[in-house]
Amino acid sequence: MNKKILIVGASGLLGSNILKSFDTKVFDITLLLRKELKINKDIKQIVTEFSEIDSISNEYRFDEVYIAIGKRLSIMELAYLPKKSRKSFEKVDHDFIKNIALFGRKHGATSIGLISAVGAKSGSLNSYLDVKGKTEDQIISMDYEKVVIARPGHLLGERLNEPVNYAVIVFELVTNILGYFLIGPLKKYKNISASDVAFSLISKMSDQSKGIIFLEYDDLTRS
Repeated sequence: MNKKILIVGASGLLGSNILKSFDTKVFDITLLLRKELKINKDIKQIVTEFSEIDSISNEYRFDEVYIAIGKRLSIMELAYLPKKSRKSFEKVDHDFIKNIALFGRKHGATSIGLISAVGAKSGSLNSYLDVKGKTEDQIISMDYEKVVIARPGHLLGERLNEPVNYAVIVFELVTNILGYFLIGPLKKYKNISASDVAFSLISKMSDQSKGIIFLEYDDLTRS
């Protein structure tokens, strides 16, 4: 029987790379998303607002859940998130993710892969990292046999559904160069390919390990 996979966030950079990494002839793929995608008809899609996930009444069965959603923030907002923006950010990056994880568990999933962020920690003075850390804690507290949390730095890759952002282009040019000087404990902050992160997350989800597993730069870089 094909393993049943639920992917959330397949329209985004990392979620689309997770989807591309699966062979639909080997895996039974279902997407949970807000807008239907024009893709392989063999891939099932559950189209709903994430705030209304509790109203889904259909019966589903999943083995693994991959969550790769997050509110789009500017580079400045990552460093300092204004108070007026914190509630909407927390709604997406904590509340929605929590509800999706509960939905997956309700429908039989025993393993979950979560895209978080390097430096995530509940109680951090940085609001972005604080929420990311609280979300990690929430997922860990659920009754999953296996929790794999990826903590990448800035993701590199073609963002097909986003307009060209010259600030991001300049940021990547500068930080790609600076990355050569990030060694030792600072190495985890280096920019990283979204395709490498997707591949590494799926590889770890597919092995025989159990429990709580964190993946950072060295674990996420495809060798």
